[in-house]
Amino acid sequence: DGVNLPDRVAEFCAFRERAWRQRGRYETLAPAARGPALTAFLVEMSRRAAPDRIPAIGALRAGGRVVASACLLFRGDTAWYYMCAFDPRYAACGPG
Repeated sequence: DGVNLPDRVAEFCAFRERAWRQRGRYETLAPAARGPALTAFLVEMSRRAAPDRIPAIGALRAGGRVVASACLLFRGDTAWYYMCAFDPRYAACGPG
């Protein structure tokens, strides 16, 4: 679709920051788990990703908008669910 991984990671981070702020819980995140430093780290990680340790951004869309997103890490046939975010307006639809 023409969007590179570092751009997707930056978009994910912005979505996650907005979601936490909208929920009114942003300040409950540890300083290392929020803000520009975390975004810069994740974007740089995506730029340096080795072919066998590929980060990916998954997004769930509804009505043309992202309602949930996750940063995933892969190595071989193993995937790690690193962090996620969701639009608070869709919280009632979550399985948890």
